[in-house]
Amino acid sequence: MFENRFSKELLNYQESDINFIRDIINDTWALDRSHVTDGYDESVKRLARHIDIEVEDYPSGKDYGMWTIPPKWTVRKGSLKDSNGKILADYERHPLELWCYSDSYQGTVTREELAPHIWTHPKRPNDISMYPRLQYRHWEKNWGFSLPHNVWKALSEGNYEVDIQTEFSESTMKTMDYAAPGKSDRMIVLSGHWDHPYQCNDGLVGSVVALDVIRRLRQHKSLKFNYHAILTVEFIGSTAWLHSNEERAAKVDQGLFVAMMGNDNTFALQRSFKADSELERIIHLLLKFKGSSFREAPCNQIVSNDEKSFDSPGFNISMASISRCPFSEYHTDKDNPDSLLDDKMIEGSDLIYETILAFENNFYPKALFKGLPCLSKPEYNLYFPPTTLGQVRTDDQVKKAADKYGGLPDNCTTDLHFFMNTVVHYLDGKHSILDIAETFDLPFYFVLNYFKAWESDVEQAESKC
Repeated sequence: MFENRFSKELLNYQESDINFIRDIINDTWALDRSHVTDGYDESVKRLARHIDIEVEDYPSGKDYGMWTIPPKWTVRKGSLKDSNGKILADYERHPLELWCYSDSYQGTVTREELAPHIWTHPKRPNDISMYPRLQYRHWEKNWGFSLPHNVWKALSEGNYEVDIQTEFSESTMKTMDYAAPGKSDRMIVLSGHWDHPYQCNDGLVGSVVALDVIRRLRQHKSLKFNYHAILTVEFIGSTAWLHSNEERAAKVDQGLFVAMMGNDNTFALQRSFKADSELERIIHLLLKFKGSSFREAPCNQIVSNDEKSFDSPGFNISMASISRCPFSEYHTDKDNPDSLLDDKMIEGSDLIYETILAFENNFYPKALFKGLPCLSKPEYNLYFPPTTLGQVRTDDQVKKAADKYGGLPDNCTTDLHFFMNTVVHYLDGKHSILDIAETFDLPFYFVLNYFKAWESDVEQAESKC
């Protein structure tokens, strides 16, 4: 049976922990994690109870590149009532019912006057939909409420009482960093956005899956690279991190933006601008030979998140994104822990973790022999038979030979005899395992296993000579 990864025993494979994932989600999701708020700060404190994070602060009003850190937003009251006193929206009842970063307003308005200040989601008419615009335009003065579309349609003409009391003050925006140290000074970033009030799958789940991957990597004692989960406010926070850490940013080789890992959609791989990072190339091969469908598209054609900050002019850090975009509960009150699927979150953590294990084990094989190797010799046993001998099919023999290295999936049609005979030309120390896997359209781990066996079997055979 085909197994699209290296031997767990050989790699010191660490399993995903759904309790770790669920505990952090349950502890932090039901807070108003708007950009700079008490709820966001509280979520950072709660996260620190689970893992040892480093926190950076960026002061309100300070410019980082072309972005300005917003002020702290505090809600004292936010309610909408009809003329009979019936509550139609209330921040205390659900924070999404008040627009994020709404300004204060108190007064009586007609339905017509109220209309420009109401946000609904016609395709999900019974849900409350988040209105995030003012967070990114905190210099605009506006106010408003989010109502289920059916509730808004049912409202009659008449007067409505608006009572919004909010305050804006100086504070700091926070970024969290959770790291797995390696031997070199080079960095790999798993990016996620931690904000969005009362949302789970959008933002929070991708961040927590990234944390689970780092938790697993921290159990390895000899990583080549340093791996960091950088979690912050979407766009603004990642931009601030880059501009305030330019020396560290220069050490970031590549990264992945992780999002929307908890729903039932297929994986979606969005490539970086250059589409050349090893991580995205490995993910492509893993998904291609995984046996299930996935989507793939160029830069900015699936989602638009913090990968844009890292992969921007001057920083030019190749960052792909991996997600399960889209999902139906997006930006609504139904994006809650009950909508999340444990097996999908584990699958997401496994995919990223196994991608990194492949990345860590990628190397550049170089032949230390001269001439044509006799790979069928018993002491080597690295031979792949041709698919036919004369006119007789040898499928069983080919399959048996392939199984030694993990086997091949049904959608892999590469002639292994051709691969064996031709790959020796690539053993020049300039072509990596990943390069070879892409060239011959083979699973990464199959090629890795094969050349690990070359290394092991040839060394052992030569030591006996």
